[in-house]
Amino acid sequence: MRRLLPLAGILAASCAHPSSRATPASPITAAELKHRVEIIADDSMGGRLPGSRGNIEVTDYIASEFKRLGLQPAGDSGGYLQYVPMISSRLDTTEHLTVNGAALPFWTGLVPQNPGNVAQTFDPAGVPVVYGGRLGPDRAAMISADSAAGKIVVFAVALLSDGRPDVRSGRYVPAFTRPAAALVFVYPELPPVTIYTHLTRFSVPSPTHAAPLSFQIGAATAQTLFGDPLERLSVGATARGTLGGRVRYLTPDSIQARNVVAILPGSDPARKGEYVAMGAHNDHLGIGAFGLDHDSVRAYNILLARQHLDGPAAGNPGARSPAIVVNVDSLRRIRPPRRDSIFNGADDDGAGTASLLAIAHALTKQHPARSILFVSHTGEEQGLLGSRWYAEHATVPRDSIVTYLNMDLFGHEYTGDPARSGPRYLQSGGARRLSKELGALIDSVNAALPEPMAIDYSWDAPGHPSQKYCRSDHASYARYGIPVAYFSTGYGVDYHQVTDEPQYLDYAHMARAATLVYAVALRVANLEHRPLVDQPKPDPTAPCRQ
Repeated sequence: MRRLLPLAGILAASCAHPSSRATPASPITAAELKHRVEIIADDSMGGRLPGSRGNIEVTDYIASEFKRLGLQPAGDSGGYLQYVPMISSRLDTTEHLTVNGAALPFWTGLVPQNPGNVAQTFDPAGVPVVYGGRLGPDRAAMISADSAAGKIVVFAVALLSDGRPDVRSGRYVPAFTRPAAALVFVYPELPPVTIYTHLTRFSVPSPTHAAPLSFQIGAATAQTLFGDPLERLSVGATARGTLGGRVRYLTPDSIQARNVVAILPGSDPARKGEYVAMGAHNDHLGIGAFGLDHDSVRAYNILLARQHLDGPAAGNPGARSPAIVVNVDSLRRIRPPRRDSIFNGADDDGAGTASLLAIAHALTKQHPARSILFVSHTGEEQGLLGSRWYAEHATVPRDSIVTYLNMDLFGHEYTGDPARSGPRYLQSGGARRLSKELGALIDSVNAALPEPMAIDYSWDAPGHPSQKYCRSDHASYARYGIPVAYFSTGYGVDYHQVTDEPQYLDYAHMARAATLVYAVALRVANLEHRPLVDQPKPDPTAPCRQ
């Protein structure tokens, strides 16, 4: 399918400001949210990469707002900030790998992963390459520990129920592969370079032995290496081609990233020692390696979304996308090209952060029985690092946290799919996984609102291909048996793009969604008992499962 379309009308409509729509009667207003998002997601914040100047400025702003609202500091040493030690690993881009002598360019032919906490160099010369099998929950058909030791082990990624590759296949890798020289994950095709231009590898310091370096390659490269499609190979088969070259990570930099933590004390002496926690993440993806034409990127993604909804890819979003050719002449008559390299993160998660501050403002006018714990996390985009650190180093007793409410991707009204759009559409989930009572409470609170949200729980099903239950900060709390609820407007056309900017958000919709979270927090804070945990608690050391 090839489409040739003028895009001035499409872009003009998509850029129209939606915040003038009616706002419900609520202590949270669209005007306040818009003001806060425009501060948090301004170009001057440089995409808020953890430890960057922009992220420091944003966390300073959040801390100053908590102080202005009269909240008690609950970070380190009596302040609002909790410092999260991180390691930033930089790739030496002068090096490269080859397959049968052909170079694998970084980010297009090869995607490096997990460099760990120390400088590492990988030189595959003379190291055997073996096929380890297809990853997945069933590990019966995988390579043995003895066969993996000292070798480059190639795995086909796990497939989801709809046939798409599971982007988190690494969680299925058996622990006994640690002595391997390297791990290679084979995807049907690698994502486009724009997804990786912003990536710097982050981790938290760990005393454990570094895991082997790992890489992503495409299926075509793997077939060149083995001479056959992976489906035809038996576990333990050796490569017929050669893997050469070198990959090197330079000495890592230490970073002091920051969570921001504050408390609204409860009014009931018997319950103020328990906490209703809520949060959002303050980081995003920083600045890309090169500039992109902002309008063209957005136009392409709008048409791509429509194609996936209306065209042959609708049944399988992971299918190869047909080529789209856009005619931008009419757009250029409206405005010149705008080169853009800043991943502003207005929706992800400037909107959640702005809503957290607005809810804090609203709750200071109430007198909840339990205390409210506000946590603005860093490092969500780098692997939930800030929330994991807080859950492991909580500044209140961890078992005193009765609920955690999370807001992420909270700002857009997804209008591309009629089944997942509208002025009241909202995704929520996670609550019933540990506490059916919390799930029922959310429904009850929502039904009582003047403008109830149309809550979509479908993505929360076990095994759902989106894997969203494990992909945001609530997962760090749930692993310790704390009932959680996740609220989101879902993935939109600007997700992880340079086009995720404040002018594309629907602030009236955001105010309605934030009003629900505010009302849920207040209801839980005033319950006579803490939400009942009536489902089995997970093993906190086990991988998260959708």
